Amino acid sequence: AGLILLLHSLSNQLLLRESARLEQEMIRCDLSRAFNAVLAEFTDLKRVAGSLAKSDATCRFIETPSQGYLDENVTAGKFRDSGLDLLVILKPDGGRVMARAIDVEGTSLLPGGFDNIKADSPLLCREPEPGKENGFMVMNGRPMMLVSLPVLSSTGEAPVRGTMIAGRYLGSEAL
Repeated sequence: AGLILLLHSLSNQLLLRESARLEQEMIRCDLSRAFNAVLAEFTDLKRVAGSLAKSDATCRFIETPSQGYLDENVTAGKFRDSGLDLLVILKPDGGRVMARAIDVEGTSLLPGGFDNIKADSPLLCREPEPGKENGFMVMNGRPMMLVSLPVLSSTGEAPVRGTMIAGRYLGSEAL
């Protein structure tokens, strides 16, 4: 009877140890999958915003804002199609040129915030190469991913003409 009790105790310890190891492995796998999903979202957001940030038209818009640029590039339909929820264009000193956010229904654009970006803000891009200006913030009580990209000519040449900040709300499925 003592031998059976000893074998039972040892097998329970082995099973518990193996179970804990498997659980840790599953957690690592889930974290890796979540990290890769977030990285893919940031990559896609940079791709979407990058097409506007590397544009002669956006460079001109920073110098001379025009309704024509907004009508062509900043519409509720374009926001919906590209998955954007926020778009901000700033001058090199942080002065806001334009900020738009889409409403919850996705039907119209609202004036966005970002009125007081300081000249030393890490959101401002000073170098032609996009840095690591990615992150999260809470806007209107909802979590949002942000990317910050330098505004450059269509050829990607310096100088940096301004900064474009793009945002995408994280839906419940992403959380």
